Amino acid sequence: MTKVYEIAHHKASKYAGNYTRYLELKAADYQRLQKSYDKQQKEITKLNDFIQKNISRVSTTKRAQSRRKQLEKMERIEKPLSDDKSAHFTFDVERQSGRDVLAVSDE
Repeated sequence: MTKVYEIAHHKASKYAGNYTRYLELKAADYQRLQKSYDKQQKEITKLNDFIQKNISRVSTTKRAQSRRKQLEKMERIEKPLSDDKSAHFTFDVERQSGRDVLAVSDE
């Protein structure tokens, strides 16, 4: 059994299996998170619309206030960040290396 560790967007994740399995699991996680985020955004929009339409009516003010409270208590899901396919590294050079970086001999 192999494991793949990923460090992305300031957090580390561990996936069990080989690299191909890691890619499959990562794609599935991204799809799941995106679906949850979209569903929550629709719910937030629906609640906000209800509140805007009904807060001023005397007969529905209590329901609108209840929905506002529900909206305030809702734990927000962060939008999943897209997967960057490239890595970016920067190395600072403290001193210049010599002309021969690597010397190999076959003795």
